[in-house]
Amino acid sequence: MRALGLIFILWPLAAAAQDVPFDPAPTETCIGEATAGGLDPAVCVGRSANACQRQQGGDTTIGIVGCLGGERDFWQGRLDIAYDALLSRRRDFDASIAGDASSAGRYPSTAAALAEQQALWEAWRDALCRSEWAPYADGTIRGPINANCQMRETAAQALRLQRYLEEM
Repeated sequence: MRALGLIFILWPLAAAAQDVPFDPAPTETCIGEATAGGLDPAVCVGRSANACQRQQGGDTTIGIVGCLGGERDFWQGRLDIAYDALLSRRRDFDASIAGDASSAGRYPSTAAALAEQQALWEAWRDALCRSEWAPYADGTIRGPINANCQMRETAAQALRLQRYLEEM
């Protein structure tokens, strides 16, 4: 009975920790400043997650995972935009060389290569993150370790695809 009472007391605290608001502004501001200053925007990865974790409830395991997940979602959105734009450009490029008789059959599809690379990257990211948290499988730290890895690697891929897009 005592345990049941404790659950009713702690439940609202756990629920509050899950509601830590994530704001992408610190990362967005940093990206703008880094880009304007000629710096690598990779220095901005984690800015919003760190700010989120400084809020009430953001320093709990659930809060930390939520904050890191919010920033991972931010970077996933940027990744998706860059990937879609890059895929479109590569399809256009593939179509332009397909009509050139001297190039016919000499080059692989750049769009297919990008799609394959992205699928393999997703599997690699998940395996990498699993290998990082696996030693802690019995502990609550595995959640933050996995969430941090997912955020970090998703950000790196988003920035990589953005660079590819800028170079094309």
